[in-house]
Amino acid sequence: MSGPPSDRRQPVDPRDEVLAYLQAHPDAADSIDGIIDWWLPIQRFETARSAIEVALKQLVSQGLIDEIQCGAGKVLYRLAASGRHE
Repeated sequence: MSGPPSDRRQPVDPRDEVLAYLQAHPDAADSIDGIIDWWLPIQRFETARSAIEVALKQLVSQGLIDEIQCGAGKVLYRLAASGRHE
């Protein structure tokens, strides 16, 4: 049985980030400054967003947080009712 997940993150290889960006934007071309200023932050945001979406779905399915549909495609997340002191 494995222990709790570690909060330590493995460093991301910049080669993977650059390739992922180029695969998503095959016509892109930029200088090293542009890659550092634009590509990598965008790629990191997209990667983080995907990981956070997965984490939120897991927390909802575990009953730890509630998902509230607000209409127009907007969803809010909050501590599950069982965990709040009202």
